[in-house]
Amino acid sequence: MVVNSVTQEPRLSVREIAKLLVSKEVSSQEIVQRSIDVIEEKNSEINAFVAINFESALEKAKQVDEARARGSFLKPLAGIPFGVKDLEDCESMPTTFGSLLHKDAEPAKGNSQFVQRFINLGAIPIGKTNTPEFGSLGITDNKIFGPTRNPFNTAHQAGGSSGGSAAAVASGMVPFATGSDGGGSLRIPSAACGLPVLKATHGRFAYTNAEPPSWGGLSTVGPIATTVEDIAWLCDLTVGPHPDDLYCLDQKDKDWAVELLSESTPQRILASYTMGFTEIDDQVRESFDRLLSLLRSNGHEVKVVEDLFSTHPILPWLDLVRGYFGELFGEIVDTPTGELLTDEVRQLTRRGAQLDARTFISAHKHQWRVAHYIQERTSGFDLLVTPTTAGLAPTIGGKPMINGKEVLDWIAFTAVFNMTAAPVAQIPIGSATNNLPIGAQIVGRRFEEVRVLKLARSIEQQIGQITTP
Repeated sequence: MVVNSVTQEPRLSVREIAKLLVSKEVSSQEIVQRSIDVIEEKNSEINAFVAINFESALEKAKQVDEARARGSFLKPLAGIPFGVKDLEDCESMPTTFGSLLHKDAEPAKGNSQFVQRFINLGAIPIGKTNTPEFGSLGITDNKIFGPTRNPFNTAHQAGGSSGGSAAAVASGMVPFATGSDGGGSLRIPSAACGLPVLKATHGRFAYTNAEPPSWGGLSTVGPIATTVEDIAWLCDLTVGPHPDDLYCLDQKDKDWAVELLSESTPQRILASYTMGFTEIDDQVRESFDRLLSLLRSNGHEVKVVEDLFSTHPILPWLDLVRGYFGELFGEIVDTPTGELLTDEVRQLTRRGAQLDARTFISAHKHQWRVAHYIQERTSGFDLLVTPTTAGLAPTIGGKPMINGKEVLDWIAFTAVFNMTAAPVAQIPIGSATNNLPIGAQIVGRRFEEVRVLKLARSIEQQIGQITTP
């Protein structure tokens, strides 16, 4: 076992940095330089960032400091650096999608809506973070940049597809970064890297690109940070409608970060170790045992059910994803250009190109039925709690394992809740003997992010943050 040798500096939350900047205890240039120093120290080993723009970031930080010295009004995130997942455009940096197809991409001429909202709030993009090709895997590795390593144990993966962002935040390179989630891509790497995160109700974040989202209604974006409070606050600042988005929701009526401070009440919680369709690693089970004991000791009613599903619900999700890849790359997959794609993406594309319309529409209908099924199965309960992943993050170049046995579905628990479009928080609940973090996901009903976040924060306050050794 190779345990991470990168030293861990004290991590500052976004809220802490904002307060230090407002009080002028530190300057934006100092905060940005601190990120640069940590990136230069750690990135060669972890490989979280694949493009950087230090000169521009320092210049923008200088402008913020000068404006603050003049007493100018500044936005809430003014002067705070962040990372951008390499599936999103960020002006002056290329968007490669982790693919050889875009290896020589020109710098983007604009920003995605999610990135732009952070920039409008004063935040400073410092670089692009690694991702598997087109966000296609639950690990972060590609033919251009290679794998992103887990800050807790660099012999292991950081999860995916937002693995570069999660590793960058967990290792202290940046206080927050952008991510996205079409089948667990926020929750899986955050679980692997010991971070909280929220996949909000789909439609909370506006999508405004001229091209429609390639994964349809399965995917949504979200911030990755070090505390539940940061996650709630960053969401408060960036969720909301946009006239160019045909499907986005209206503005929410409450500030989630404020609601976190209100008194908590006991919840009725349905819990499932396996959801009825896969085994889990013994160390995941032990951490989940301790979590359920903690919840009961806090006055929550907890009922365990193992037959949440009688059959694996992932197949219709796979049909949807394959269909989208088939539409994207079906025309090139068997050409010389298609050979630039990874084997995984080529397989998804070929399977998707062979789908008939009836099968694809049937998968969409099944998505609706899964959402209603979960509503019925959780009737009478406020929240559903499960492990985030069934196993631990696999080794670099290795196969996923559960209790020493090679498996395919170590990330089996996340994609079903992309089909339901429901809010789901991931929260760290422990560590394995090889230092890898273990997480649980808290599933709520649509629009009930506050209930989800409050339980996540309660767990965080009692278990504490998990930092690298």
